[in-house]
Amino acid sequence: MAVEKNLKHKTLVGMVWNAVQRFGSVLLSFISNLVLARLLLPEDFGCIGMLTIFIALSTAFIDGGFGAALIQKKDVSQVDYSTVFYWNLFISFVFFILLMVGAPLIAEFYHMPSLCDVLRGMSFVLILNAFSVIQTNILTKQLAFKQLAKINLLSTLVGVIVAIVLAYLGFGVWSLVAKALVTALLTGVLLWIVNSWRPTFAFSWTSFKSLFSFGGLMLLSTLMNTLFENIQGLVIGRVYTATDMGYYSQAKKLDELPSNSVSQIVNQVSFPVFSKISDDLHALKNAFRKNVLCTSFLLFPLQVLLIVLAEPIIIFLFSDKWIESVVYFRILCFYSMFVALNALNTNIFKSLGKSGVFFVVQFVKKALGILLLIVALHYGGIIGVTWSVSISGILWWFISSTVNKRVISYGLWGQFKDILPSILISAFSGLMVYLVFNALCMIPIYKIISVSSTFVIVYLLTSKFFNKEPYSIFREIVISGLERIKRKREARPEQADNSTAI
Repeated sequence: MAVEKNLKHKTLVGMVWNAVQRFGSVLLSFISNLVLARLLLPEDFGCIGMLTIFIALSTAFIDGGFGAALIQKKDVSQVDYSTVFYWNLFISFVFFILLMVGAPLIAEFYHMPSLCDVLRGMSFVLILNAFSVIQTNILTKQLAFKQLAKINLLSTLVGVIVAIVLAYLGFGVWSLVAKALVTALLTGVLLWIVNSWRPTFAFSWTSFKSLFSFGGLMLLSTLMNTLFENIQGLVIGRVYTATDMGYYSQAKKLDELPSNSVSQIVNQVSFPVFSKISDDLHALKNAFRKNVLCTSFLLFPLQVLLIVLAEPIIIFLFSDKWIESVVYFRILCFYSMFVALNALNTNIFKSLGKSGVFFVVQFVKKALGILLLIVALHYGGIIGVTWSVSISGILWWFISSTVNKRVISYGLWGQFKDILPSILISAFSGLMVYLVFNALCMIPIYKIISVSSTFVIVYLLTSKFFNKEPYSIFREIVISGLERIKRKREARPEQADNSTAI
């Protein structure tokens, strides 16, 4: 009982600090995009968007699925950590060299010679990130999200400041390259300062094979996911212009800020927690269901609100020159409604060690997504490509939840009944604020504040009566958080008095 209570406390604290990290990153990204979008051109962002797929695929190979394997494994030895560390470092140098040599060919593929030097500059991120993988995995396994939050926020802040200064000085796309490099470098340095773990001179093929038996399929799944997430940039960049790619990538980046924040908070915390209780299927099912309720309660209204406010948000953040991003942004919001739910469902497979099931499900999902992308590109252009992404996200949830019916007896129909109230109340709240505010001519920031505050009031009041379970869970979390803050404040004067008396 004490162990369960302690795990619950660690989970709650982890969720809070993950929220601090992710929403802090959202704030920093907002500020960064707000400034950089006014200093740089759409094609500058388009150039980075075209190259993202190569960096992302290389990063997936470097991790190799070993990160998930280390978190899932109950007892991890020093030899396990050292083996994965040296392997990550070796693979990072391999892909660094491949990108350096292949950069001219990639630039020729896009018919943009300037991309050659940009890609070579970006490729240094691979080596820098390789030094952070094990350190991050150890802290994640320990649920030490407070340290991770502080490190990531500080690194991101410094990277943003460097990028803004360089953009102001006229460095163009290189300011975005510098942002990635500085953030990766500082993250690695701080992780090595905070975490006392150091590699020993040990590499075990036995350990490698044991971890790869789980991580290998995770790698293939990650590669498919990474390919799908970034293939739009490859296709749009090749068929259309860098400016078109810039509009799409900025819409995608803006959409991913809130949705990925929620998804990564849920994903990073739920996987190690699910892994710890994977021996008790009843407890696992209950924890999973509560995560589904809470995630849908938060994510659906957020995305509906963003759909309503898409135009004033983009104008306020990036100016009128980015107005063409609005339609892409609205469509992508439908995809983001199901991002975290997909992550939760797939985390069940990972936590139970069912890497084979995880791989098959991911393969089917991504193959379906790429098929829809090809059809959409042929018939619908960039708009069609964007819709194919959103439709894929919804179908992925159908597939994952259907499989979970066999795994923990909580499948598509059970999840649908639990999330339906959040969907209906979000749609109702969005329709109300749209009818009230759409015809009013307001300055973007005033419209954002007015619509958001009205939407939140309508949503919470309606949820209090018609979606009581997740509403009560969030209310309990907020109240317990406020009480914890109050207790800490009350304890400080007592501690000061004690130290004075001594």
